[in-house]
Amino acid sequence: MNLGQQPAHSLTAETEGHFRARLHRLCPQFTPAGPFTCTETSTLLAGHIGPAAVIAKHLIDPRPFWQARARHEASVYRILAAAGPAPVPLPRLLASDPRALMIVLTVLPGSQVCPDRYPVPPLPAAHMDELLRALSRLHRWDAPALRRIPADTDYAAQYAGLPADLFRPGELERHAATTSTLTGALGTQLEHGDAHPGNAITAPRAPLALIDLEFLAPRLPGYDLAMLWTLTGPDPDLRTLITRHAGPDPRRITAFWLSTVLVLGREILSHRRYAPTALHRDRLSRLQHDLVYARNRLSEESA
Repeated sequence: MNLGQQPAHSLTAETEGHFRARLHRLCPQFTPAGPFTCTETSTLLAGHIGPAAVIAKHLIDPRPFWQARARHEASVYRILAAAGPAPVPLPRLLASDPRALMIVLTVLPGSQVCPDRYPVPPLPAAHMDELLRALSRLHRWDAPALRRIPADTDYAAQYAGLPADLFRPGELERHAATTSTLTGALGTQLEHGDAHPGNAITAPRAPLALIDLEFLAPRLPGYDLAMLWTLTGPDPDLRTLITRHAGPDPRRITAFWLSTVLVLGREILSHRRYAPTALHRDRLSRLQHDLVYARNRLSEESA
């Protein structure tokens, strides 16, 4: 998770008190180190357990989607602990309270590859290559315990949630059916689900680490690549590097473009919810242009 969020000045003393009381019951050894911080959905508090840096995360968003994500995240960390050594550094779960939707995690040393979800200027190619290699190691991880993580394969619902005005009649239904067919042919692999540079931690003389696993799940191959293609564009060299990782198999290339359409649709939907600032208008225009491109590439691959 991003420790660079702004201090949570909006938290009341009562809210902070409830957080500290729950956290003390859950993890009495926790010693706070710094102020509360907030994301859009959670309250965070950095601290220590002995000499180890840790962070407590408490969901404050009442929406069912984020409640489900918080439960999924805690479950994922428990499953990872049973799966054996990971091929890429990941946070470890130290304590969790399913009722309060609170977890305590180890903090991995280093800093974010880039603090922004949409890097400006474009991410250096060396950083992108390192991130792609870390994701590739994650994708190949196939410990038996990982099969307990629920697969994210409800394609009909996923495509149905995209903005219908951006697609031709019946197009989303066809994409959902094709994605389901390809999953039957290619299977699923473990995908991070929110693979952007802010969720990657780099440190000198250490392998790149991945954080924020609330979307980690088995998916059709190509979803993480689609996320990177969407968020780190429009640099053509970076996009060539990303698409090359989809591999030579035409089915995997089609899977990548299907995932790209899905990711772009979700990002457009998210941007439509924000106030129409100049930044969001410019980014929304680019996302819509990229969606047209991805749909055309998908048509070419499917022809």
